Amino acid sequence: MKHIQNALMEALEEHGINDAPRIKRNFVRLCYLEHIQTNTHDKNDDSDDDENEDKNKNSSTNGSMEDVMKLIETLSKKSSKKSKKNINSVEFLKSVFSSLGNSLAVLIEQEEYLPFEPEEDTDVMNDHEDELEEEDIAEALCFMKACAQTLNAYLHGLCPTAGGAAVTDERKSSNSTKTKVVKTKTTKSKSSSSNHDTTVEIAVLDEALGIAELLHESLFNLSSVYNDTISNNKKNDKKEAELHQIGIETRNHISQLCQTWWRNLFYGRDLLVTQLVPLLLVKSLDGGAAQRDVQNMYEMRHALSLFDFDDDASISYLRSLLLRTASSPLYLRHTGSVTSNVGRKFIVHLFQLHESLVRDLHRAIRVQIPDAKMGVLQAYGDVYFQAWNVVQQNLKLRVNRSRFDSDDDDEKEDGANADNNPRNRNLYQNSIEEHVLQDLVYSSLHLAQSPMVASVRTLLQPFFRAKKTPEVDQLLYRMYSPILWRALKAVNPLVRVNACAILADTFPLRDPSAGPIQTEECLANSVKFVQSLLVDEDPRVRVAAADCTARILGSYWDALPSTDIRSILNCIITKLASDKSSAPVRAAAISAVTLMLEAPQTHAVLRALLPSIGNLIHDTSEKVRLTMVKMLLRIKKVKGIKFYHVVPVEHLLVRLAAEGQGSSNPTGGVASALTNLMQNSYFPQGDGVTGSEQVRRTLGFLVSHPLAAEVFYTNLSSHMSINSISKLAAMLLKCLSASVETEKKHVDMEQRAKKKTHRSSKKRKSSTKKQSKNGSVESDNDDDQSLSRGVEDEEESSASTTLIASNTALMASIAETICCLWESIGDSISERQNKACYEFLMDAFSGAVLTDVHTHFDEKANECVNDDESEESSSLKIQADCHRVCASLLRCAGRMPINAVVGLSNHLTTKLKHVKDDREDTNLAPHIALLCLWGKTDEVAVSLAKSISKVFGKSDIFSDENELAIMDESERHTRKRRQGGEAAVPSIPCLPASIALRVIGNILSGPDPSCIAARESILHSGVACNALFKSLEGAHRAAEKLLGINEINAHLFATADIELILTACESYGRLALHKQAATADEGMKLNDQAQTMMMWITNRVIPAFEHGRQELTPGIAELDISRISSVRSSMAPPGTIFTPQELDGSNEKRHSITFLNDGDVEEASVYAKASAISLVSSATIIFSEWLAVGGQGGNDIAFHATKWSDMLCLSSRDVQKDNSLPLARDELLPAFCRLAVQLVKCGINVDKLLQSILKSCDGIEEGGAEQCVVKKSVVAMLNIQAQKSCDNDVESNDIVPPIVELSKSYATSCDHEDVPDSADEFFDDEGCNPAVKTAFAAVCTNSFGCLALMNHLSRNVSKFIGDHGASADMPVGAAETIAFDLKCLIVLSSSTALSKGANGRKLKAEMQELRKKIKDYARSVVNKNKNEEMEAPLPFLTDVLSNMKSAIST
Repeated sequence: MKHIQNALMEALEEHGINDAPRIKRNFVRLCYLEHIQTNTHDKNDDSDDDENEDKNKNSSTNGSMEDVMKLIETLSKKSSKKSKKNINSVEFLKSVFSSLGNSLAVLIEQEEYLPFEPEEDTDVMNDHEDELEEEDIAEALCFMKACAQTLNAYLHGLCPTAGGAAVTDERKSSNSTKTKVVKTKTTKSKSSSSNHDTTVEIAVLDEALGIAELLHESLFNLSSVYNDTISNNKKNDKKEAELHQIGIETRNHISQLCQTWWRNLFYGRDLLVTQLVPLLLVKSLDGGAAQRDVQNMYEMRHALSLFDFDDDASISYLRSLLLRTASSPLYLRHTGSVTSNVGRKFIVHLFQLHESLVRDLHRAIRVQIPDAKMGVLQAYGDVYFQAWNVVQQNLKLRVNRSRFDSDDDDEKEDGANADNNPRNRNLYQNSIEEHVLQDLVYSSLHLAQSPMVASVRTLLQPFFRAKKTPEVDQLLYRMYSPILWRALKAVNPLVRVNACAILADTFPLRDPSAGPIQTEECLANSVKFVQSLLVDEDPRVRVAAADCTARILGSYWDALPSTDIRSILNCIITKLASDKSSAPVRAAAISAVTLMLEAPQTHAVLRALLPSIGNLIHDTSEKVRLTMVKMLLRIKKVKGIKFYHVVPVEHLLVRLAAEGQGSSNPTGGVASALTNLMQNSYFPQGDGVTGSEQVRRTLGFLVSHPLAAEVFYTNLSSHMSINSISKLAAMLLKCLSASVETEKKHVDMEQRAKKKTHRSSKKRKSSTKKQSKNGSVESDNDDDQSLSRGVEDEEESSASTTLIASNTALMASIAETICCLWESIGDSISERQNKACYEFLMDAFSGAVLTDVHTHFDEKANECVNDDESEESSSLKIQADCHRVCASLLRCAGRMPINAVVGLSNHLTTKLKHVKDDREDTNLAPHIALLCLWGKTDEVAVSLAKSISKVFGKSDIFSDENELAIMDESERHTRKRRQGGEAAVPSIPCLPASIALRVIGNILSGPDPSCIAARESILHSGVACNALFKSLEGAHRAAEKLLGINEINAHLFATADIELILTACESYGRLALHKQAATADEGMKLNDQAQTMMMWITNRVIPAFEHGRQELTPGIAELDISRISSVRSSMAPPGTIFTPQELDGSNEKRHSITFLNDGDVEEASVYAKASAISLVSSATIIFSEWLAVGGQGGNDIAFHATKWSDMLCLSSRDVQKDNSLPLARDELLPAFCRLAVQLVKCGINVDKLLQSILKSCDGIEEGGAEQCVVKKSVVAMLNIQAQKSCDNDVESNDIVPPIVELSKSYATSCDHEDVPDSADEFFDDEGCNPAVKTAFAAVCTNSFGCLALMNHLSRNVSKFIGDHGASADMPVGAAETIAFDLKCLIVLSSSTALSKGANGRKLKAEMQELRKKIKDYARSVVNKNKNEEMEAPLPFLTDVLSNMKSAIST
């Protein structure tokens, strides 16, 4: 050890104590580059070194930095002991630190550790004659690093904890060392809180402190040059990269030295924080910072008190860094336990530094609130609460300091260093309450945006949760009592809504220092406000009041008087739950009851009240129904209350069935919640439940309530495991197969009995057949009864004995249930973790089981066709059930490989071969879909194309058309599949043309899964699309000829041929749009071909309808329309999962021209007109669907549709010649109205189209279907515009003005003295257009329509007043116009929309303003012409003003 000491001194003194560069080099060489070898070891005179000498005895030591550090540390330990023997150690350390300090001072002064950057002007380079080499810079950095390590070793020798973990308790660390201490006063900061207290510090050598100051002064330069991010140029240069790394290490060692100096209370620590603190802050705020960086900053938090926060110029940079911590995710992160959240605790400490910093921190946090996530908001709330709580607790500590010792807790230690002056402590508390909490409290009541209010309430939640503590209770009373009661009575309903939530959070808002009398008064006052809010006129306030009431009753049930509880519950149950004006209020009432059920003390009272709201399970609002089911799920967990006592089971099942019908979503929230509610009843789980028990309950459910069962099993997978669903599907398939086998056995037995007993008479055979059928029906009823009792039956064989395939309704339900169970898990079962379930299903469904069952029911369906006419209804029902079974089985087969299903492909091709053209009930979509799923899409499309091309390509009627070119690509695909080892599928035969077109139509427009699957397969196959396009193009060429029909060639066209042409044209359009939607990358735009198609209809079809045969123009036959494409699904609402597969004839009969009979046709032009009607109807519907799925080109569609709507106007000559022709409007009017609604949804102006439609409907029947269509369409368009308008801005409304303009033509004349009381009296009885009258009435009954009408009338009246001033003379036209507008105002004044919500209030305000204008105008006219005799300034003036006044005051 002495040898190392001597070598160190020699290295430092070799060239003199003042030769700094040499000292630096020798010290660096000693520490890093050379080895000091010693063969002998001197004994140390100090007894404390005996142990070290024993370890080093007979061993060689490598002189390195580690040895030097050990030497310095050992000497430091000796210097800290009060012994004369240690004076030499002190002197030695002084000489070492003095030498190092001198060298370090020169190095830092000349900035030798920084790379030299020459200026552009080379003449200025006088200070540096020679550029520093990189080795010199590295040597300087190594010297600085060595100095920092030397001081760290010295500090560790003085205080052993200095080199270890951070010391968090300063007194504890100072008391743990037996070193010499001194008492110093902190004088660096004006805002320091320790001006009157002393801090115990550990004495150090002045030379060591001098070195530390020099190193500390270099931190900013080192951080700016050697930062953590290195440029690409330095990365490429190895030497520069190494130099950069040395600089980073040097900076880190110096930073660690300064932190150690501060944490362990060494003398002069306040001199080492001015550059350290900003550096640590910047590092902790960097993107690559770690939690340790935040911990380092937290340990230096008390150093912030040394900065002068009153000097804005010097503290601005540090202040900005401190404010950034409030938005740093690293500081706000929750790290597990409360004590480890050092980032949040650091921000809490900032609230105790300076009053101005409190305001700045709150502003920084407030900026983050609008976009902050819930976790960040909770962190801010915790920071605010802890900041206030620490100051509050410190006040208590100051008061009790004479009796209690200061606590060792970390948060108390924060307060001990924050401000020991009670006046200043109150200053910080007042600052937090006035500048932070008071702002949050006011914002929680008066903000308009609901998300912002919720965010502010989240910040205040820690205070609300701690309300039971007296200090927090007193704080909330001080903050809220002056403003909450006023907010509850505010005029603005949003303020009342916010106040309701705060009332529940702060209830009871009382002064904890007051007595019980004041508390009772507070409770009574709060209950009074709650009761008034429950009947508030604004529904939003009633919703908030219901939630507030539930929270109060649930928490303070026992503290409130029973009379008040009874009154509140009566209001919620009888009034709010039956509020027909607002569905959210009804839902809020149910939610309030659900919330009250969380408190056990409410169950006894609510048990008797709950059945009175059970009928809300059938509410028209889905939100109310869902809330009701959630309440039932909560009741299910409550002991003593049964959910089926609140809502009977029959009502639940009816509701479940209704959720799967109409526009309801069978997999929506209500259906899923009901499934969860009744899961244990119809699909029990548990150790004691067997599979046969589950099957019996399933079959019983399917028999008793098949519609509800469909929805139930559709949603079952959301609440059960995939394994359970797979097992149930397999068990149901076994039941289905067993039923088929049972029926086959019964049939065999019946046939044998018939052969033995009825061989002689054919008549007796037929009577026996009828008796057997009656017997089978009776047995089916018995089966249903036994299945309904299957829930209690424990015999496992009962299911197999009662099931028989003759009960086709049950078989169809079972098959569809199997299909929907598999489809519900179809996306999940293919995942790797569910491989076992997938293999289980494959094993259960593979083989010939699907083929056998499908074949059986297919044959049964075919047998029903040949039954007697007397049994036609029952036969059709059985046939439909068999089709459902077959379609479901085919959908299941589509999820399996073709090799797994034995014989089914041959059966399908055989069926397709024997399809007859006269079978209108044939639905082949499931068969085609299965073939497509099995990879036969191209073959199917080519087969359908061949079938169609035979009609449009080779028939005698259209002999001039070319035959469709069949693509060879499909054959190549077929050969590839055969080479791949797949099962060979027989070639797909050609179908009759009518059947092929029907199949294509079903696939393109059908909503059931089979059609969707086939459609997707065809659209994603280029071969299939091209084949169908080319085959359907012939239909457009045929349509060209059909439009040019005359008496010469009329005999060539039959009605069936026309139907084929029109159906093919519609299918072409649908296929084109579907293809465009499927392949569009950026927006579904109408290309040139689609626009040319619209022009063809406009320029060719419409003239053909109006004028008969005209010269042919370039038609659609010359277009390349194969690139026009379409949409995935039609506008029709999706059907249920169990869509019956029989056809209702809607698709087939669309183009069967029902208003044409062969015997009634006298002119061939009627054929052309009828065809034109069907073509326009198809185009209108197709383009409506295109817009519905997001297609573009609405302006072009609206332009052409306006011209197409002329077809609605039939001339009187056409009506007289053929009375059945106007019935075509029944088909066209709904199509045009539907298109208009879709255009409004897309934001397209439809004023011209709407006027054209309304003009064309002159003569429609009052109260008929057409009038209903017009009314619904106008209301729908108004509602759409109301939703699209920002804040119900009606300036851009284009629905009301055209209706008003048309109404002006049919309204009573201005000379009519009678004042209209309603829209019906507004029009003349004779010659009035019923469609216009209906549209105007719809506007007057719609809230947004009335607002738009008021806006339109206000503009007209204001314009009239501005144009005529106070003149009493008016032109005739102007008089009629103003009379019409004032009549409209009279009708509008009697509208019921004046009392409907926000639009009603806006309507009243605008009406009041317009009334004032009219009144002022009339007064000015009278005053100007008072000497002249004149009539009233305006027509109907008195009636207008009185009606408007009455409407405003209503």
